[in-house]
Amino acid sequence: MRTDQDSKRFTPDTSDCRPQCPNIARTDADIAEIRQQITRLREITNDPLAPAIRHQRELAELTRLEAVISSHEQGRPA
Repeated sequence: MRTDQDSKRFTPDTSDCRPQCPNIARTDADIAEIRQQITRLREITNDPLAPAIRHQRELAELTRLEAVISSHEQGRPA
């Protein structure tokens, strides 16, 4: 937790958040941003001219972000 130097209010320190943390919470805005990243990564991974190492790195990130979306959607109330 961090405090604002001008107040006594405590706020979460998200700079060290880890994707596997059970306390993670994502807003609809967070999910929208992740969806934009997924779109960009799909373009890169579908590009046959992308260098192999970049393709693999971006494919791994794409897979991770798709799992984030899937987990988020499964956790939403019906």
